[in-house]
Amino acid sequence: VAPVLRTRVGWSVAALDPTRTHASCPLKVDLHLRRILCGCHGGAFDMNGTAIKAPPTQPLRRFETRITNGDLFLRIPARGSA
Repeated sequence: VAPVLRTRVGWSVAALDPTRTHASCPLKVDLHLRRILCGCHGGAFDMNGTAIKAPPTQPLRRFETRITNGDLFLRIPARGSA
């Protein structure tokens, strides 16, 4: 099972790949700031995975989501595929 970072902004749910786009340092979620932070270089993503503070310039990879009867389903493609 692949790790997934699940966020919610209003009624929108995002499922994000927690692997950073420019290096392999861990990410952490700061709910107070409503940001996803890079522990190594001070970069940041918004809660939808968009890079908002360098060094990352690319967004986190987003997975397709579907909510059916209150259950969240994800489509997680194999690594290296679109």
